[in-house]
Order: sequence, then C-alpha cells, then structure tokens
Amino acid sequence: MFDAQNIPEGMSAWEWQKRKLVARAIAIDQKRYDAQIEEAEREAELQRRTRSVRIVSPLQSLIDSLQGKRKGVLARLFSWWG
Repeated sequence: MFDAQNIPEGMSAWEWQKRKLVARAIAIDQKRYDAQIEEAEREAELQRRTRSVRIVSPLQSLIDSLQGKRKGVLARLFSWWG
C-alpha cells in the first residue's frame, strides 16, 4: 500500500498517507484550474480575432466595391440609400 521507508520521522503512516492524498487532490485541482484559465485565454483570443475580422470586413468590402472587384455590403447599402 505505501512504503514505510518514505515516512518522515515523527509522523505516523496515517498522517503521511493523508498528507499525500491532500497533495494529490491539490495537484488535480491546480491542473483543472490551469486548464480553465487556458480555455478562457483561447476563448478571449478567438473573440479578439473575430472582433478584428468584423471591424476589417466592412472596410474591406467598401475597398473592394470601390476597386470594382465586387459589390460589397456597404456598396449595396450606399447604392440603395443614395
């Protein structure tokens, strides 16, 4: 079950086993917490990239329509409005 050789002096086998179990539980919780932080960072990066695409996309649409490449969303809006 456990090695009596690894138990520090002055500590019972029960205390040592309990300490190891607590350390293992803390390590598992820390790993779970780190994974949650990493997932939140990935989600924030994805939102940042998506947000910049949304900002650039209408501008690119207008540039494309002005260059005659295709009729972009803003060009359609301006032609309908004006």
